[in-house]
Amino acid sequence: MARVYQIQLQVESRKLAIRFANKVLKEIEREATFIAATGPYTKGHLAKTIYNTGAAARGTRVVGTVGSRASYAKSVESGAKKHDIFPKRASHSYRFGESRRPTLKFFWAKAGRTVYPNQIPMSPGTIGVSHPGQRGKGFLRRPLLAAAVRHRMRIIIYDV
Repeated sequence: MARVYQIQLQVESRKLAIRFANKVLKEIEREATFIAATGPYTKGHLAKTIYNTGAAARGTRVVGTVGSRASYAKSVESGAKKHDIFPKRASHSYRFGESRRPTLKFFWAKAGRTVYPNQIPMSPGTIGVSHPGQRGKGFLRRPLLAAAVRHRMRIIIYDV
């Protein structure tokens, strides 16, 4: 006669579920880091900020998180609409030799140099928007969905 100790069975199955979830979270983190580190306009900072919290048991569920600490991660993940860009420090953003109004300054990888665009949103003579927008990379969603298919998992995606 075999005895099944329900409590012991629950504890052991929870340990196995946490171990499995940690394996999957590490897979997702690795793939997300690779996707974030490749492609156009990539310097590698976003890839360095990707983390996973590790799996934890919450009631009858095992949960974990893979994300990024970068402030711009959501716009890289989901994309960005057309929007205006403003100088951070207008009083220190003047470029000599031009009109004495604030200008943007940033490194343009495609040009291979620092550029000073002469169009500032909301300034006299400005027409249109400064940033054309971009499609999302899906650097978190794509590895998550691939892992879910690969391991036959049920997932819930919360858009924050």
